[in-house]
Amino acid sequence: MSDDVTNAKISTQSTASLCEKNDKLVVEKILDKRQNGDKIEYLVKCENLVDQKWISDTELQTYGDLILKFEMAHENNASRRKTDEPRALVNLTSFPVKCSVSNESFNASAIKKAKSDERKMNIVFINKKVATNIGTNIGQMNQPYSLIAAEKAQIRNDKAFRSISCDTLCELLTSLGEIPFQQKYILVDCRYPYEFNGGHIKLAINLYDVSELPEVFYPQQPAKFQKIKSKTPIFYCEFSQKRGPTMARRLRRLDRDRNHENYPGLDYTEIYVLDRGYRTFHQEGFLDFCEPKSYIPMIHPNHVNDLKKYKRLMSSKRLL
Repeated sequence: MSDDVTNAKISTQSTASLCEKNDKLVVEKILDKRQNGDKIEYLVKCENLVDQKWISDTELQTYGDLILKFEMAHENNASRRKTDEPRALVNLTSFPVKCSVSNESFNASAIKKAKSDERKMNIVFINKKVATNIGTNIGQMNQPYSLIAAEKAQIRNDKAFRSISCDTLCELLTSLGEIPFQQKYILVDCRYPYEFNGGHIKLAINLYDVSELPEVFYPQQPAKFQKIKSKTPIFYCEFSQKRGPTMARRLRRLDRDRNHENYPGLDYTEIYVLDRGYRTFHQEGFLDFCEPKSYIPMIHPNHVNDLKKYKRLMSSKRLL
């Protein structure tokens, strides 16, 4: 960039006079940003001006309309950042942001929004060692989930697990068959026993007590552990809003604790939760995979005492 352009500035006074002569001064593009002492300055291209100019943060606020459209050079930005760490360049996102500001009294909230959008659109550098893609399993940084995420899942982008749909689970059960499914997956029903016995997904085990997670997923016998470790857990409860997700997160935390010296390694690299739970699975008609083909809700008039019993049991264990 030439020195005459780099050193060119618009004073507050000249900016104000321009605004008086024109009903509004339009910033077409912000081409670059720099730190000048304690101030931030922007290199702008204005609709009403011929040359590109460096203007201060304060001067930017005096403009009538702002159209923030960033076109920073990738190479120039990369060369200005000196670091020993390898870094990944995130592609620039470009979309116009308009905010009308009165010449007499500038709209502070509009300027704040414009600055926020400017920060979002700026080129971002992320350390490759911690960068992850959306949908990437945090267990192994570059390990993608093998099952597709449920569309419009009620729990999205959870760091511990991925939500899958009832259709996806049904396809697995159908395509694999019972024995191959049990060799590859472990289906965990996190409801209370009276709910489980009243109807559950075929091949599921019943695990409602979080304190029993280590016994199931980290048995003391090495051979048994290696066998269970080779399976991918799929959790669910009635709605998969609390009990199932809680169990999945506890397993991830337990896994992290046991592998803290082997970070980011994990024993269970993929953990899934059945989106919307057994109630939706049953109501959507997957009855061939329900055993028995019925559904007992947690709150049921015939199981009031059972619910109280298990609630007391869980409360007493939390107090220990």
